[in-house]
Amino acid sequence: MALFSFFKTKQWNKDPQQHQLATLLGEAAVFAVRSDDAQRYKKEAEIIKFLSRNGWRKGEAGDRIVHACSMVKIAGSPKVYQEAKNIGEALYISLGKAW
Repeated sequence: MALFSFFKTKQWNKDPQQHQLATLLGEAAVFAVRSDDAQRYKKEAEIIKFLSRNGWRKGEAGDRIVHACSMVKIAGSPKVYQEAKNIGEALYISLGKAW
């Protein structure tokens, strides 16, 4: 995954859009832990729309997904974090195809 600077993450920690991305990712991960695939996939589609609406370039969107995973790690359980990483990785990989 991409490496990004400490200064970017410091800025993103104050960015409401970054918090919303982390929230969406965390919600999708909770649905995954609960094996609620229908809700999980709805939430993943919402994340994709959210990323598109923000107009971030592929590299920035990927970095923000990685950072959102780290935010979920702090706020969620280990199971939720693992699912967030799985979802985040799939989203990150899909950026190359969708952008």
